[in-house]
Amino acid sequence: MIFYFSAIGNTKHVVDRIKRENEEIVLIENAEGEISKLITQLNNEITGKHMSLTTPLFIGNLGKKIYDNKTRKTSNLSVTNDCIECGLCARKCPIKAIEMIGKKPIWVKEECTM
Repeated sequence: MIFYFSAIGNTKHVVDRIKRENEEIVLIENAEGEISKLITQLNNEITGKHMSLTTPLFIGNLGKKIYDNKTRKTSNLSVTNDCIECGLCARKCPIKAIEMIGKKPIWVKEECTM
Protein backbone atom coordinates (compact mmCIF):
# COMPACT_ATOMS: atom_id res chain seq x y z
CA MET A 1 0.00 0.00 0.00
CA ILE A 2 2.73 2.48 0.84
CA PHE A 3 4.42 1.86 -2.50
CA TYR A 4 1.13 2.49 -4.34
CA PHE A 5 0.57 5.89 -2.63
CA SER A 6 4.18 6.83 -3.14
CA ALA A 7 3.95 6.11 -6.87
CA ILE A 8 0.76 8.18 -7.18
CA GLY A 9 2.40 11.04 -5.26
CA ASN A 10 5.45 11.01 -7.53
CA THR A 11 3.30 10.92 -10.67
CA LYS A 12 1.22 13.84 -9.43
CA HIS A 13 4.40 15.77 -8.68
CA VAL A 14 5.73 15.13 -12.21
CA VAL A 15 2.38 16.10 -13.80
CA ASP A 16 2.23 19.33 -11.74
CA ARG A 17 5.79 20.14 -12.74
CA ILE A 18 5.01 19.61 -16.45
CA LYS A 19 1.93 21.87 -16.12
CA ARG A 20 4.03 24.62 -14.50
CA GLU A 21 6.70 24.32 -17.20
CA ASN A 22 4.04 24.55 -19.93
CA GLU A 23 2.53 27.64 -18.26
CA GLU A 24 6.00 29.21 -18.08
CA ILE A 25 6.57 28.51 -21.79
CA VAL A 26 3.25 30.19 -22.66
CA LEU A 27 4.13 33.21 -20.48
CA ILE A 28 7.55 33.52 -22.12
CA GLU A 29 6.05 33.27 -25.63
CA ASN A 30 3.47 35.96 -24.76
CA ALA A 31 6.19 38.18 -23.31
CA GLU A 32 8.35 37.74 -26.42
CA GLY A 33 5.38 38.75 -28.60
CA GLU A 34 4.76 41.88 -26.50
CA ILE A 35 8.46 42.79 -26.60
CA SER A 36 8.60 42.46 -30.39
CA LYS A 37 5.49 44.71 -30.68
CA LEU A 38 7.18 47.32 -28.49
CA ILE A 39 10.41 47.13 -30.51
CA THR A 40 8.42 47.70 -33.71
CA GLN A 41 6.62 50.68 -32.16
CA LEU A 42 9.89 52.18 -30.94
CA ASN A 43 11.61 51.70 -34.29
CA ASN A 44 8.66 53.30 -36.13
CA GLU A 45 8.32 56.03 -33.46
CA ILE A 46 4.67 55.11 -32.84
CA THR A 47 3.27 56.65 -29.67
CA GLY A 48 0.41 55.29 -27.64
CA LYS A 49 -2.74 57.05 -26.51
CA HIS A 50 -0.95 58.34 -23.43
CA MET A 51 0.84 60.87 -25.64
CA SER A 52 -2.28 62.36 -27.20
CA LEU A 53 -3.95 65.44 -25.78
CA THR A 54 -7.09 64.82 -23.80
CA THR A 55 -8.32 68.42 -23.92
CA PRO A 56 -7.80 71.21 -26.42
CA LEU A 57 -4.84 73.46 -25.64
CA PHE A 58 -6.96 76.58 -25.10
CA ILE A 59 -8.99 74.82 -22.39
CA GLY A 60 -5.78 73.77 -20.65
CA ASN A 61 -4.45 77.33 -20.81
CA LEU A 62 -7.76 78.69 -19.48
CA GLY A 63 -7.65 76.18 -16.63
CA LYS A 64 -4.09 77.21 -15.79
CA LYS A 65 -5.05 80.89 -15.68
CA ILE A 66 -7.96 80.13 -13.36
CA TYR A 67 -5.72 77.99 -11.16
CA ASP A 68 -2.97 80.62 -11.07
CA ASN A 69 -5.36 83.44 -10.22
CA LYS A 70 -7.65 81.67 -7.74
CA THR A 71 -5.90 78.75 -6.03
CA ARG A 72 -2.14 79.18 -6.48
CA LYS A 73 -0.44 79.18 -3.09
CA THR A 74 2.59 81.28 -3.98
CA SER A 75 3.17 84.44 -5.88
CA ASN A 76 6.18 85.50 -7.91
CA LEU A 77 9.23 86.36 -5.88
CA SER A 78 9.64 89.98 -4.88
CA VAL A 79 12.71 91.18 -3.03
CA THR A 80 12.56 94.15 -0.68
CA ASN A 81 15.31 96.05 1.13
CA ASP A 82 14.61 93.84 4.17
CA CYS A 83 16.38 90.91 2.44
CA ILE A 84 19.47 89.89 4.45
CA GLU A 85 20.92 87.90 1.50
CA CYS A 86 21.11 84.64 3.48
CA GLY A 87 20.00 82.39 0.59
CA LEU A 88 17.43 80.53 2.70
CA CYS A 89 14.67 81.15 0.14
CA ALA A 90 16.78 79.60 -2.64
CA ARG A 91 17.62 76.56 -0.51
CA LYS A 92 14.00 76.03 0.61
CA CYS A 93 12.33 76.45 -2.80
CA PRO A 94 11.09 72.91 -3.65
CA ILE A 95 11.44 73.34 -7.42
CA LYS A 96 14.59 75.49 -7.37
CA ALA A 97 12.83 78.48 -8.93
CA ILE A 98 15.00 80.92 -6.91
CA GLU A 99 18.71 81.44 -7.53
CA MET A 100 21.17 83.58 -5.65
CA ILE A 101 22.90 85.91 -8.12
CA GLY A 102 25.19 88.53 -6.68
CA LYS A 103 23.88 87.78 -3.17
CA LYS A 104 20.33 88.65 -4.27
CA PRO A 105 17.55 86.11 -4.86
CA ILE A 106 16.40 86.03 -8.49
CA TRP A 107 13.21 84.40 -9.79
CA VAL A 108 14.35 81.77 -12.33
CA LYS A 109 11.05 80.19 -13.36
CA GLU A 110 8.19 82.55 -14.09
CA GLU A 111 5.79 79.62 -14.08
CA CYS A 112 6.19 78.19 -10.61
CA THR A 113 4.19 75.02 -10.10
CA MET A 114 3.48 75.63 -6.44
